[in-house]
Amino acid sequence: MGTIVALGLVAIGLVLQLLVGPVCWQHLAWPFNLILLIVYVGALIGAYAYRRKLPAVRWSMCYKAAVPALLVASIATLLHGLTNWDGTLRCWPFVLVYLWVATIVGLVSIDRLAHFTWGRVPFLLNHLGLFIALVSATLGSADMQRLKMQAVVDVPEWRAIDDDRLVHDLPFVIKLHRFILERYPSGEPRRFASEVDVLREQKDAMHAVIGVNHPLIVDGWAIYQFSYDKSMGDESPVSILELVRDPWLPAVYLGIAMLFAGALCMLFSTIYKRWKRRFYIADVVLIVSVCVVGWLFKHGMDAKPLVPALQSLWFAPHVTVYMFCYTALGIAMLIAIAQLVREWRGHPVSLSMIAVADQLVYVGLAFMTVGMLMGAVWAKEAWGHYWAWDPKETWAATTWLLYLTYIHLRLVSPHRVRLAMVMLIVSYMCIQMCWWGINYLPSAQGMSVHTYDLS
Repeated sequence: MGTIVALGLVAIGLVLQLLVGPVCWQHLAWPFNLILLIVYVGALIGAYAYRRKLPAVRWSMCYKAAVPALLVASIATLLHGLTNWDGTLRCWPFVLVYLWVATIVGLVSIDRLAHFTWGRVPFLLNHLGLFIALVSATLGSADMQRLKMQAVVDVPEWRAIDDDRLVHDLPFVIKLHRFILERYPSGEPRRFASEVDVLREQKDAMHAVIGVNHPLIVDGWAIYQFSYDKSMGDESPVSILELVRDPWLPAVYLGIAMLFAGALCMLFSTIYKRWKRRFYIADVVLIVSVCVVGWLFKHGMDAKPLVPALQSLWFAPHVTVYMFCYTALGIAMLIAIAQLVREWRGHPVSLSMIAVADQLVYVGLAFMTVGMLMGAVWAKEAWGHYWAWDPKETWAATTWLLYLTYIHLRLVSPHRVRLAMVMLIVSYMCIQMCWWGINYLPSAQGMSVHTYDLS
């Protein structure tokens, strides 16, 4: 039934795509997005209130609805990662599938709120945080303004252009004093920044240095160091600034904070359960593997100059968390391969080892969630957006959704061991693509901000 509903939404989306064209997010700008949010949340609450008379609503809150929805969302995201086609985000099938996932998450969150207990706090944090972040980011995208300004030394500038080349007047004036460019001995840029004055009506002037990972916040606008006139090199009198206004950012950050807390709760809860069950071998392998990989990574990075975007306090924790994530999920993948080989040779699978794999997936997914959230906050600090469906981000989302699907599948069908083990292998292959394969993906070349030349 869940598969029929998910594929049915894809079919309906294709029909809408042919009849009315792509989704136009600009039509949902303020106040229509707020009205739509109120109507949507009200509809979810109303549907939940009449759930006893509506079997479809009760069914929507069970794992049998969640697994196909997550799987189809994973496939849709994977296709976007392979093509990097901007039109994907405006395709009705893509939008309807994610709307269905958000609806399931929203109904489950309402149910947990209606039957609140302290023991369900981690579950509620994860689901309600995901709902708030997903819905707020989607509806708020229509109100986000992203402008580019070309600032010239000693020339006051108050105009900026959008992606459609339309000129916008800003409520303040930026005067560039000098553009700062520092290089490594190899000649690669080590730092570039802009020393500016910001002039505002009836307010004191602001003097600041805007650098990569160091934006300036002025009256609701975040000003980022975007680029510079590379043809002028070190003597460039031109700095390109990006200005971002995102009124829905507090709501998105609320969802991110809840997801972060929920992931930590899931991590500590799983570690406590593993300690009680004494799965020491997998724990020792996990810790030793992370230490070895961490040492190799640090040794390699110490010998390479970091581009300005990587020079952030977020760099070390972001990478470290993902090391734990990849190692835990790698061990789970090896267990899956071993169990499939045992089954192929005619031996029964080891339920105890499958239990170890399940626990490692919970640990790995918790670390992955924390790593993704750190990356989102870092991206907002560096580039002005917490999620831009960059190829790297798209593959990270695909991997995250696949492991979520695995967890829900194990809960609804614990007897389907073979399918679960295959999913672990496929999911880890997606991790490899996300980790290093993205550097060789044609759709990412020249487009992804996550491909770095560190040689």
